[in-house]
Amino acid sequence: MWIAFTLLWQAGSVIWWVAPMDFTSDVLPLHVCDIAAWVAPLALWTQVRWARSWLYFWAIGLSTQAFVTPVLRDGFATPHFWLFWVGHLQIVGSAIYDVVVLGYRPKIRDLAVVVTISLVYGAIVMALNLTFGWNYAYIGNRAPESPTLVDHLGPWPFRVLPLVTLAFSAMALAWLPWALADRARGRREGAQETTEGGGPN
Repeated sequence: MWIAFTLLWQAGSVIWWVAPMDFTSDVLPLHVCDIAAWVAPLALWTQVRWARSWLYFWAIGLSTQAFVTPVLRDGFATPHFWLFWVGHLQIVGSAIYDVVVLGYRPKIRDLAVVVTISLVYGAIVMALNLTFGWNYAYIGNRAPESPTLVDHLGPWPFRVLPLVTLAFSAMALAWLPWALADRARGRREGAQETTEGGGPN
């Protein structure tokens, strides 16, 4: 049900944004959150590891930023408002469901996979941004229309490096609690084995 709802909502969102055919603005579904919204049903449906990892790190590490500094100027009575908020809730909600209900636990190798995916994505959208004057992933030569963290990172192209650094740092922070939990679990298991074995000889 949730997967079908996400797919239908995202398909409607793409039609809404692309229908005017105004490709002078960033209407194609190429932003991080646009792609994560399609990765979400793929991850939940197939349960393949790389898709679950992609969803987790882009949702928890990156898409949650939309709740702090939303790139939105329209009120709740407009379609833009609902497309934005429902879409982002689908992304983050899917990642939380995968963790809480389906038991996904990120590992360091998962972070490495998603960092690689992110670098490839960044290279592609940077080329598109430079070619067409777009601003996908906010690494183009244009600031977001609404105030965001990007405004404090300096002029383009100097803001690209700190922006990428912040993105990777956010994903690392999303992995850190699980790494600490694994380490604590390992210590407990080691202490238990020592106790059961009667201690070192």
